[in-house]
Amino acid sequence: MSAAFNQFRLVQVGKETVKGTGVAATKKLRGDLTTAERISRYYSMYPQGYRANPGGTGVAVAQGFGASFASELTFEEILWFLLTGIKGGVTGAGAGTDKTWDFTPQLTTAPTLDAMTMEYTESDGSTNHVARNVAYGMTKGFKVDWAFNQEAKFSADVFGRYPTSAAPTAALTEYSAREIAKSNLLKVFMDTTWAGLGGTQLTGFVRTASLEVVTGNEEDFNLDGRTTLDMTGHRFGLVQAKLNMLLQLDANGANAIGNWRNGDTRFIRLSQFGSLLTGIIFKEIRFDLAARFIGDGEPGRATDGQYRTANIQVETLLDPTSSKTFVPTVVNSLAAV
Repeated sequence: MSAAFNQFRLVQVGKETVKGTGVAATKKLRGDLTTAERISRYYSMYPQGYRANPGGTGVAVAQGFGASFASELTFEEILWFLLTGIKGGVTGAGAGTDKTWDFTPQLTTAPTLDAMTMEYTESDGSTNHVARNVAYGMTKGFKVDWAFNQEAKFSADVFGRYPTSAAPTAALTEYSAREIAKSNLLKVFMDTTWAGLGGTQLTGFVRTASLEVVTGNEEDFNLDGRTTLDMTGHRFGLVQAKLNMLLQLDANGANAIGNWRNGDTRFIRLSQFGSLLTGIIFKEIRFDLAARFIGDGEPGRATDGQYRTANIQVETLLDPTSSKTFVPTVVNSLAAV
């Protein structure tokens, strides 16, 4: 019997109509899914007349599932994590070949979120040694990393109901339009108002950037009589993001240090561009942030070759003028996932 082969691993997803009611997957994702099934067992430690470990094999009292997904940042696959993490019910809008997905989060009401069924397998090419199906899949957080002369990297933490054993949906393909984002095509803007976002590009001195988003979503457990002992639903919290940028220490970098010293609020746009869709419209993944500079100590400085750099850290806050904090937008060729 052959051992499971790494390249035969499979991750597939499908959008659920009713949260927790599993559906057949509709798309294959390219990525590395590291899973963690959880079973909490209680072992009774009350005396039973022996000087030995009591409690037998224990009693399962709770079950759960978590996983981390790692891949390249693409203009198509990120939609699954935004729909199940930031805002659900979104579709690509636009009459032409370019479609805009607006994921402005709902900040004053309970968020409308989608859930996905996740299928994953570990196979030797003929036998699935592990074949699981997870309903009620949602995104807990995600991270995007950019570095010059490299592909942009994407990772996400997800959770869901306890997995069942099930064969994966057959004959699925990945997105035919799947496009990997290139870090060198990222544009970073920093402005003084939300309305002015995209006006002032930071050119020539951003070396790397890392955006980490916490959606606020997590498993919820209640005494509802679920025989599978897993999550009864989900709960939501604050939508938050942190951005780290490594800047060359020129006049612009010095201004950013001054922003930290003054406790300024700034409005930052990260526009990751891709290939041309139509006319002058390109594929794009855009993150807009209302941000404050953080850190008890001054921004760390180091040497990159012969040049000095500064590490700038910001986190999102609520802008009282625009009532905005963090808005992701995607432009691609898809009208639906």
